[in-house]
Amino acid sequence: MNGANAKKRKKITNFQSVILLILSFFLTYAKGIDYYKRLGLKRNATKEDISKAYRKLAKEYHPDIAPDKEKDFMEIANAYETLSDPEKRKLYDMYGENYADGAQSFGGGGPGSAGGGGHGFPFDQDVVNEIFRQFAGGGGRGGAGRAGSFHFKFTSSSGGNAGPSFHHPFEEEVEEDIYNDELLKIKSKNFDSVMNDITFALVINFYSPSCSHCVSFKKSYIKLAKKYDGYINFAVINCQEEKSICKKYNVRSLPHIILMKKNKTYETFYGTRNDDNLVQFINNNIPSSYVEVTNQKKLDKFLTKSADIPKVIFFISHNDNIVMLKALSMEFEKRINMAVIYNTNYSIMNLFKKRNIKTPSLLLVEDIDKITGEITQLKNFDFNILSLKLSHIVAQNRLQNNLYGHITTYQELTKKKYESGQCQQNDSQICFLILKLLNQSYKSFDEDVKKVASKFSSDPLKILYVNIYDQPYILESFGLPNECKHPNCLILVAFRPKRQKFRVFDGEVNMNSVHNFVENVVSGGLSINQNIKKGLKFISTSHYRDEL
Repeated sequence: MNGANAKKRKKITNFQSVILLILSFFLTYAKGIDYYKRLGLKRNATKEDISKAYRKLAKEYHPDIAPDKEKDFMEIANAYETLSDPEKRKLYDMYGENYADGAQSFGGGGPGSAGGGGHGFPFDQDVVNEIFRQFAGGGGRGGAGRAGSFHFKFTSSSGGNAGPSFHHPFEEEVEEDIYNDELLKIKSKNFDSVMNDITFALVINFYSPSCSHCVSFKKSYIKLAKKYDGYINFAVINCQEEKSICKKYNVRSLPHIILMKKNKTYETFYGTRNDDNLVQFINNNIPSSYVEVTNQKKLDKFLTKSADIPKVIFFISHNDNIVMLKALSMEFEKRINMAVIYNTNYSIMNLFKKRNIKTPSLLLVEDIDKITGEITQLKNFDFNILSLKLSHIVAQNRLQNNLYGHITTYQELTKKKYESGQCQQNDSQICFLILKLLNQSYKSFDEDVKKVASKFSSDPLKILYVNIYDQPYILESFGLPNECKHPNCLILVAFRPKRQKFRVFDGEVNMNSVHNFVENVVSGGLSINQNIKKGLKFISTSHYRDEL
């Protein structure tokens, strides 16, 4: 009997201990947080009100946006965690704010902890019931209640595109889209047409409305799109709606940035999503067709490329928008040969010192030997203005050229022009070469021949002159001696590069004889039937350097 009474007293004592433990627990957290007030809500708030309030505050206090407000963020998250769950909210309403606050901080199983550490999990009604069952003789269910709702998921990252991140069940809900009509939205129904319409490059941001990092990144992304507005397109893809597209591009975390090129290849952005890194990413991966001139060899190669296409050199500083020039080079690819020279390249800039070039400036090269032409200082470094300027250059070049595509102005045939393709074996036009034997001025004669050249602007020919005192080996190509047969010491040769045949005019060279000889050759009255002795040979001169 005494043993039974002792056992009964022990059971009552244990039960009382549990009650005291729970009461002690409540008292420990006597100074808690009012979750309704923390979210700015009334106690009769609906579930929609709670979600809306949480969204607003979570964006404001998120650690990525306000790193010094982490405590506030956790309080908001805990408040939402409790009030969004009907059972936990009922428990909170029954026992008051102090209990809820204590329960939030008690328990275990937050991210990175097994009990008491990490962020903790809300004190569940099941836990209370389980305690009473265990100590009051009830049957245990073999568990300690539900684990917390915070968990890890590959959904967003503050830096790059890898690694798990802290995720809240709120993010599982279908959210209102964060992008309206600010940017192009790519969906399954317009995906193919968007990809096929890429003319230069397309930057794509994969996102989800429920991803907090995506929300905070929106402002920066729109700002970036405005920076390149007019020449680089920006788009977004909602991975919550377009899962198949996101899977296709191996999207594992959000936001995920890629740069899609015209040929459908793409580059992926990795790293911290700040303005400098994103600009550098675009700069490094954007396609271009211009030449960056860093030495004399590259300059010469640029000048001798494609004789019938206008050549433009941009003189810029490292502060100027190089991405814009890359876009321009692609827009005018095959219509304009573009080069870029930085003002810090002193050895190259020294070649233009007499021109007193300021940056940014544009040089339309008219003479590839002297590297002279029209210089325009670009006071407004704007894409649309520059695009219009280059369009005018293309149009002007077409007016200067007839349907055969040759320049009708009378000019000197130099080594550079020859290397650029003029009068070489793949040139189908007839070259009328006036060989000047003396190092003297032929100004009056040259003006007369320009008039002759303009009369034949619709014919497949070009009239050029060669200074023999600079290029003596040209005479050997035609088997001619270096001697004057006429007072002005001029020799006229009709040369067909494609067939490597020529004919020398027999007589004094003047305006009328040039006109008649050209007309007779073009009409077929005179045949070009002599085989060239050896290929034209031009030697390098410092002529154009002396002119700078």
